[in-house]
Amino acid sequence: MLAREWMSVALVLGFLVCLTLISASSQFAPIPENKRAVKEEVSLTINLSGEIKRPGTYACVPGTTIKQLIGKRNLTKNADRKKVQNQKVLYQSQSVKVPFRGEE
Repeated sequence: MLAREWMSVALVLGFLVCLTLISASSQFAPIPENKRAVKEEVSLTINLSGEIKRPGTYACVPGTTIKQLIGKRNLTKNADRKKVQNQKVLYQSQSVKVPFRGEE
């Protein structure tokens, strides 16, 4: 009878050691590439105003160009397209105003 009790104790301890090892190994597992990108992604707040059909505050990631941001919101007929800095890259939260024709 005593041997059977020791065998049960050894089995339970072995099970607990296995659970401990499994949980410890999962704590140090590498983060998959797709989850790593999500954690590093930072959102900028850009306030679009001026001659744009849908002005307002929009979120984008650093490295977005003004052309990419405005592209889906469409400029009005009065917008001065030559003065819009399409290639400017956004790295910080800021305001972007689309000027109208003749505006200084």
